[in-house]
Amino acid sequence: MADENIHVDIIKALKKSGYDVATVKEIKLDGKPDEVILAKANSEKRILITADKDFGGIIEHGRLAGKGRIVLLRYKLLNIPLIAKDVQSVLKEVEKDFIDDPGLIVVLSEGRYRLHHHKVKRS
Repeated sequence: MADENIHVDIIKALKKSGYDVATVKEIKLDGKPDEVILAKANSEKRILITADKDFGGIIEHGRLAGKGRIVLLRYKLLNIPLIAKDVQSVLKEVEKDFIDDPGLIVVLSEGRYRLHHHKVKRS
Protein backbone atom coordinates (compact mmCIF):
# COMPACT_ATOMS: atom_id res chain seq x y z
CA MET A 1 0.00 0.00 0.00
CA ALA A 2 1.39 3.39 -0.96
CA ASP A 3 0.85 6.28 1.43
CA GLU A 4 -0.22 9.72 0.18
CA ASN A 5 3.38 10.96 0.15
CA ILE A 6 4.66 8.37 -2.33
CA HIS A 7 5.38 9.73 -5.79
CA VAL A 8 3.17 8.37 -8.57
CA ASP A 9 6.22 7.25 -10.59
CA ILE A 10 7.35 5.00 -7.71
CA ILE A 11 3.87 3.45 -7.63
CA LYS A 12 3.90 2.98 -11.42
CA ALA A 13 7.33 1.30 -11.29
CA LEU A 14 6.16 -1.12 -8.59
CA LYS A 15 2.99 -1.97 -10.52
CA LYS A 16 5.02 -2.47 -13.72
CA SER A 17 7.22 -4.93 -11.81
CA GLY A 18 4.16 -6.94 -10.83
CA TYR A 19 3.47 -5.63 -7.33
CA ASP A 20 -0.18 -5.29 -6.31
CA VAL A 21 -0.04 -1.70 -5.06
CA ALA A 22 -3.11 0.01 -3.68
CA THR A 23 -2.80 3.68 -2.88
CA VAL A 24 -4.30 5.42 0.13
CA LYS A 25 -6.18 7.64 -2.31
CA GLU A 26 -7.59 4.71 -4.31
CA ILE A 27 -9.05 3.12 -1.20
CA LYS A 28 -10.40 6.49 -0.05
CA LEU A 29 -8.25 6.82 3.06
CA ASP A 30 -6.50 10.04 2.04
CA GLY A 31 -6.60 12.49 4.93
CA LYS A 32 -7.44 9.75 7.45
CA PRO A 33 -5.37 9.23 10.63
CA ASP A 34 -2.20 7.16 10.30
CA GLU A 35 -3.59 4.46 12.62
CA VAL A 36 -6.56 3.95 10.27
CA ILE A 37 -4.24 3.64 7.27
CA LEU A 38 -1.92 1.19 9.04
CA ALA A 39 -4.86 -0.87 10.33
CA LYS A 40 -6.19 -1.16 6.75
CA ALA A 41 -2.75 -2.22 5.45
CA ASN A 42 -2.57 -4.82 8.24
CA SER A 43 -6.06 -6.17 7.55
CA GLU A 44 -5.13 -6.66 3.89
CA LYS A 45 -1.69 -8.07 4.79
CA ARG A 46 -0.01 -5.29 2.83
CA ILE A 47 3.32 -3.56 3.31
CA LEU A 48 2.89 0.18 3.76
CA ILE A 49 5.36 2.32 1.82
CA THR A 50 5.62 5.79 3.30
CA ALA A 51 7.92 8.73 4.03
CA ASP A 52 6.00 9.55 7.23
CA LYS A 53 8.09 8.82 10.35
CA ASP A 54 4.97 8.89 12.55
CA PHE A 55 4.16 5.32 11.53
CA GLY A 56 7.25 4.13 13.40
CA GLY A 57 5.85 5.52 16.63
CA ILE A 58 2.51 3.82 16.05
CA ILE A 59 4.20 0.43 15.67
CA GLU A 60 6.54 1.02 18.60
CA HIS A 61 4.25 2.68 21.16
CA GLY A 62 0.74 3.10 19.77
CA ARG A 63 -2.43 1.04 19.75
CA LEU A 64 -0.95 -1.05 16.90
CA ALA A 65 2.34 -1.75 18.70
CA GLY A 66 4.18 -4.61 17.02
CA LYS A 67 1.64 -4.79 14.20
CA GLY A 68 2.57 -3.44 10.81
CA ARG A 69 4.98 -3.92 7.96
CA ILE A 70 6.45 -0.68 6.69
CA VAL A 71 9.05 0.54 4.22
CA LEU A 72 9.99 4.00 5.48
CA LEU A 73 11.71 6.18 2.88
CA ARG A 74 14.35 8.52 4.34
CA TYR A 75 16.08 10.00 1.30
CA LYS A 76 17.86 13.36 1.39
CA LEU A 77 17.50 13.91 -2.36
CA LEU A 78 14.34 13.21 -4.30
CA ASN A 79 15.71 10.97 -7.06
CA ILE A 80 12.50 9.16 -8.06
CA PRO A 81 14.05 6.55 -10.42
CA LEU A 82 16.65 5.63 -7.77
CA ILE A 83 14.05 5.41 -4.99
CA ALA A 84 11.76 3.24 -7.16
CA LYS A 85 14.66 0.89 -7.93
CA ASP A 86 15.71 0.74 -4.26
CA VAL A 87 12.16 0.00 -3.07
CA GLN A 88 11.87 -2.88 -5.54
CA SER A 89 15.26 -4.25 -4.49
CA VAL A 90 14.55 -4.09 -0.77
CA LEU A 91 11.10 -5.69 -1.16
CA LYS A 92 12.75 -8.66 -2.88
CA GLU A 93 15.63 -8.82 -0.42
CA VAL A 94 13.60 -8.72 2.80
CA GLU A 95 10.49 -10.56 1.59
CA LYS A 96 10.99 -13.41 4.08
CA ASP A 97 11.53 -10.94 6.94
CA PHE A 98 8.17 -9.31 6.19
CA ILE A 99 6.47 -12.72 6.17
CA ASP A 100 8.06 -13.78 9.46
CA ASP A 101 7.74 -10.48 11.37
CA PRO A 102 4.38 -8.73 11.86
CA GLY A 103 6.09 -5.65 13.31
CA LEU A 104 8.88 -4.79 10.88
CA ILE A 105 10.00 -1.40 9.66
CA VAL A 106 12.58 -1.21 6.89
CA VAL A 107 14.19 2.23 6.84
CA LEU A 108 15.43 2.82 3.32
CA SER A 109 17.82 5.61 2.39
CA GLU A 110 20.57 6.30 -0.12
CA GLY A 111 22.65 3.15 -0.52
CA ARG A 112 21.38 1.25 2.52
CA TYR A 113 18.54 -0.06 4.61
CA ARG A 114 18.04 -0.94 8.28
CA LEU A 115 15.57 -3.39 9.81
CA HIS A 116 13.69 -2.44 12.98
CA HIS A 117 11.75 -5.24 14.66
CA HIS A 118 8.92 -4.30 17.01
CA LYS A 119 7.28 -6.86 19.26
CA VAL A 120 3.55 -7.11 19.87
CA LYS A 121 2.64 -5.11 22.96
CA ARG A 122 1.28 -7.28 25.79
CA SER A 123 -1.61 -5.97 27.89
